[in-house]
Amino acid sequence: MAAKVKGKPEPRPEKAEAAESGQKQKPVWSMQYRTGSGWVEVAVFEHAVDHGNSPFTTFSIAVKRRYKDGEEYRSSQSFRAEDLLALGHGVTAAYAWISRQERK
Repeated sequence: MAAKVKGKPEPRPEKAEAAESGQKQKPVWSMQYRTGSGWVEVAVFEHAVDHGNSPFTTFSIAVKRRYKDGEEYRSSQSFRAEDLLALGHGVTAAYAWISRQERK
């Protein structure tokens, strides 16, 4: 999985099937970090881009905080001060993973 690869990206049938069936795309990399109020999760998603003669692969990240509210688990895209260090580590790790893919 390389970023900005010249030539045509390899087909990923599971992504096409997921899109057609309305399923969410699965991340190609993710990491969870325990914090005082729950977990911080950082996930990397791969996207094939085809603009005519120069198709390439790019990556994006998503971050969320998971916590337990009574007996139910919830998620949020808002973070508390105690989540920020874990969030920083996660984003740094995601950047390192993406950078390694670009060098392949």
